[in-house]
Amino acid sequence: MFTEDMANALKSDLAYEVFCHNAALTPQNVQITPIRGININILPKLKANKYDLVFIDGNHHYLDVLNNFTKSERLLKLGGIICGDDLELQLKQYDHEFARMNMQSDYVRDPRSRKDFHPGVTMAVEEFFGDVSCFSEF
Repeated sequence: MFTEDMANALKSDLAYEVFCHNAALTPQNVQITPIRGININILPKLKANKYDLVFIDGNHHYLDVLNNFTKSERLLKLGGIICGDDLELQLKQYDHEFARMNMQSDYVRDPRSRKDFHPGVTMAVEEFFGDVSCFSEF
């Protein structure tokens, strides 16, 4: 869930510093290239068919998530993976009508499952990928 603490961490560069620290702990044969910016501005500028993995962690609103998937797909090498976070519920677990009415909301409680979730993320994943493998909301 996006909180005031997260907003402050982003403004202060703390989130980026933590990312860089964690990226430095990866094996030498893993290349991580941090690119900072707003997805809508950055993704179109990246070279197609270049990346093995694209990790999306952005806005949770349905149209923005769907746009991120569409723009990221062209970046992948054959066999590449798009992944992300904040997928709490999948196809068979939530109230579809409720999610549709709240797809531009960030984080809500689903009346069917009684779990909090990001309806925009859930619906965009379902539409773009169908059922996906998921572990701890990733």
